Amino acid sequence: MQLPRLTPLGALALAVPGIWFAPPGFAQAPSESNDGAAWSAFISPAYQFDADTDGGNELQVDRLSLGISRQGSIGSRFRSNIALQYEFQDWEFGNAGAFGGTGPWDEPWDELHRVTVSARIARPLNNGWEISGGPIVEFAGEDGASTGDSLVYGGMVSAVRRISPDLTLGFGATVKREIEKTRISPILIVSWQINDRLWLRNALPNAPTGPAGLELAYRVTDQWEFAGGGGFRRVRFRLDEDGPSAGGVGESRSFPVFARATRALGESAALSIYAGAVLGGELRLDDAEDERLDEDDYDPAPIVALALSRRF
Repeated sequence: MQLPRLTPLGALALAVPGIWFAPPGFAQAPSESNDGAAWSAFISPAYQFDADTDGGNELQVDRLSLGISRQGSIGSRFRSNIALQYEFQDWEFGNAGAFGGTGPWDEPWDELHRVTVSARIARPLNNGWEISGGPIVEFAGEDGASTGDSLVYGGMVSAVRRISPDLTLGFGATVKREIEKTRISPILIVSWQINDRLWLRNALPNAPTGPAGLELAYRVTDQWEFAGGGGFRRVRFRLDEDGPSAGGVGESRSFPVFARATRALGESAALSIYAGAVLGGELRLDDAEDERLDEDDYDPAPIVALALSRRF
C-alpha cells in the first residue's frame, strides 16, 4: 500500500504549531461528519530524564499534551482548520539555588500550562499553489501567573505548492506577541514521498519537537512505521505572581532529536513510541520588566514519550 498523499493544507497542518492533523499513512482517509468535517485528536505523555546544569543544579521534566482539531470546507473555494491544544509541564529542580545560586531562586518555575487556539483558512490557487492564514491565541503561564499577562497572540501566513503528486513544499511565517517580546518565526513546509515506503516530512505535532522539525519515515508494513527526526523547541511563559521572580518571564530552548515507532490500531488510530534526547538545553529568566536576571545551560537529557492519535 502506498502512503496517502497530503493536501497542501494537510502538509501545513504538520508544520505549524497549533494545528494538529492525524498521522498520515495509515489505512484510509479520516472519516467525516455529515457536514464534511474531519476530526482528529491525540494524547501524548513524555518524560525528560535528569540533566545537570552548568550552574550546578539538576532538572527533570514531565509533560502531557492533548489536542483536538477540525478540518473542513467553507463553500467550494476555501478549506479551514480549527485546533485546540493543551500542554502541561512539571519542572523539578534538584538543588537549592537554581542558575548556579547567583540569585534568590530555589526553583525558578514549577508547573506550567499552555493552551493554544488557532484557526486557518486556505485558498487553492492555480498551478498547485495554496495560500493560507489565520489567528493564534495562547495562554502560557505558571500556576499563579496573571491570566492577562500570560496571553500570547498573533497569526500566520503561508504559501504551499504541490510540485508533483509526491512533493509538496511551502514557506511562511508566524508573528506573535510573546509575553513582552514580538517574534517572527519562519515556517518550512515539506512533504516528499521519496518512494512507496520512504517519506521526508515535517514532524508530527505530538512529537517531542512539536511540529517545528523534520523526520524521515519508513513504512515497513501497512501496520508499522519507523522514523527519526529532530527540530527546535522554544517555550516562553509568565511566572507566578507570588513566586521567587514575581510576575517575571521564563524561557526554555532546546534541540530535541528522536526515533519513533508507530503501530496502526485499526483504520483510524495509531500508537507511537518515541525515544531520543534533548540537546542544547538553555534556560532564561527575566524579571517583570523583561530585564535579564540569569540564564543557564543544561547537559543532554534522554527523553521518552507515547502518543495515541485518533481520527473520527
